[in-house]
Amino acid sequence: MTTFHSQLNIDSNITIIPCFTMNLKLEDLSQYIVVIIFILIIFKVLGSGFITSLHELFTGKKQEDDFDIDSLINKKKNQFNLSPTLQSQSLEDTSLRAKVQALESDDKEKMMDLLKSLEWGDIDSKYIRNSKELLGDTSNTRGLSHIVKFFFERTLEENKDNLLKVWTKVYDNSVLWTNLLNSSKNIDEQKALLSFKYSKFSTILNLEEHSIRTELEKLLLPAELLTIKFIDKEFSEVETEEIFEQYQEKLNLFKRLRPISPTSKENTKKWALEVLEVRDQDVDEKVVKEAYKKITSKIHPDKFSSLNLSDDQISILNSNLATVNKAYAQLKK
Repeated sequence: MTTFHSQLNIDSNITIIPCFTMNLKLEDLSQYIVVIIFILIIFKVLGSGFITSLHELFTGKKQEDDFDIDSLINKKKNQFNLSPTLQSQSLEDTSLRAKVQALESDDKEKMMDLLKSLEWGDIDSKYIRNSKELLGDTSNTRGLSHIVKFFFERTLEENKDNLLKVWTKVYDNSVLWTNLLNSSKNIDEQKALLSFKYSKFSTILNLEEHSIRTELEKLLLPAELLTIKFIDKEFSEVETEEIFEQYQEKLNLFKRLRPISPTSKENTKKWALEVLEVRDQDVDEKVVKEAYKKITSKIHPDKFSSLNLSDDQISILNSNLATVNKAYAQLKK
């Protein structure tokens, strides 16, 4: 194409625009404006999500919001102003770190590691060997940080010797405790946990189901936990294994208050072994006798005499003992 032809095309394009403008009537222009305004209103109603989708459709790229550092700072400032608890917690964390840094101890760095793990929400497995061994899964730790920091602060103020050992115990105990509370599903597990708080057995038995969860939530509060004696020891002093053993005993206690309901056909060997909680089908008389003694020591009504049980509960215990005696007699034939 020559220079002359290129110039001719440019001149032609230029002349088209004024011609089009001249031929456009005022009525047509107003209609176009109305249509454009209507479309813009639709976009406004549909919201920014629709506009973003159109932007991605025509450009193939995601639309990025304008970043305003001042707005971000103001937003975060307002969040802290509206959340005095978070602000207070942040100050407490800073204070606790400062106190640890001021210690003249060879264990200072390890203690700081414990604090950092709480701040990041990343449990340090080196310090939870007991709870990990007892539970397996230790991921359900809602409320952990609040409990641990409370007892860390408390033990610092008391100037306890060997702080790292004390802190490790608190850390391990807290992981066990929060997991037991947050993972409790059936009513026996929940009542077993509440029995740490209530000395009167009847108080727990008379609790309505809707009240139990509320009471369990309170056990995540450090102030509540401080009032509990674990085998006459405070939470920061008791061993992790002792808490778990005590929990298992309490859990078994509540389970024994339920009727024995074997699934096997009654008056058969399989039924009798199930009642005595013997899994092996081929057992001798000695094993059967040991199983009988073990279960009667757990369910005998005399074991529950100090618990102020109701007549219905005592009836269940007597019925369970009769069922065990019947099963033992069945196997002795």
